[in-house]
Amino acid sequence: MTWIIYVLAAAAFISVAAVLAKMGTKKADTALAAGLFTTVILIGAFLLARGSISISQIASFGRNTIIFLILAGLTTGAAILCFFKALHTGEVSHVVPVVQINTILVIIFGVVYWHRKLGINSIIAIICCVGGIVVILVGNTKNWQWFGYALLSAVFITAASILESVWGKGISSGVILFYKLIIAAILIWAVAFDSGSGKKLRAISFLDGIYICLAGALVILTNVFLSRSRALAVDVNVLWIYRTNLFITMILAAMILKEKISGKKLIGAVIFIAGLEVLLLNRPLF
Repeated sequence: MTWIIYVLAAAAFISVAAVLAKMGTKKADTALAAGLFTTVILIGAFLLARGSISISQIASFGRNTIIFLILAGLTTGAAILCFFKALHTGEVSHVVPVVQINTILVIIFGVVYWHRKLGINSIIAIICCVGGIVVILVGNTKNWQWFGYALLSAVFITAASILESVWGKGISSGVILFYKLIIAAILIWAVAFDSGSGKKLRAISFLDGIYICLAGALVILTNVFLSRSRALAVDVNVLWIYRTNLFITMILAAMILKEKISGKKLIGAVIFIAGLEVLLLNRPLF
């Protein structure tokens, strides 16, 4: 059952990464923090996929592949920028579930644009996820400045996911991650320097920089451990456990960031996670 250890580690890593990202953006400029975070992930992606990446590889890409990588990179970069903007003013335990609603947005997109049938599982999932977020947020937050950015982050993540499912077939996931992160990093640093934030790079304290770099490193470790668990177990079983990371995030945010954790918020988290889990019911377990 080694795969269970791997997936639990991945869930813990991504939760700690969210908390560290919040700690690193309390005082630092969000564009700078996002740029540093993305650069760390880019370096990690290169180290993981260096055996399948070469300069000549770009020349072999077709026009559609290049367009796909550029669009995927731009949407990924926009998602990261919005995520850090949301974290700057919002609580981690509020921002994370809103961003995770991207799974539901993919379903809605499929119904609207690809005319897919909306099954009972999908309907229950949408109701539970939206209802769970309402229970988590209503009465527990007074500052809503972050909400629009968190929702935009979910939208951009959805766009990147759809692009990958349509145009990313036949390309290694490691290669896609590396090249789209290059575009994402260029976009984020361009935004930072255009707004004048890039000139304040040294203004990021050493401790904030450490938090942000560690958050980026943990995102890479999350991908590594998820990949290992998926190599040892059926994907659906991995997701059953991994999607409970919201609980870990809430507990860590309460312990480290002193965010308020109430019975109502935990009930909302249960409802939200149940919605995500319902989507897995029709998938084979073995």
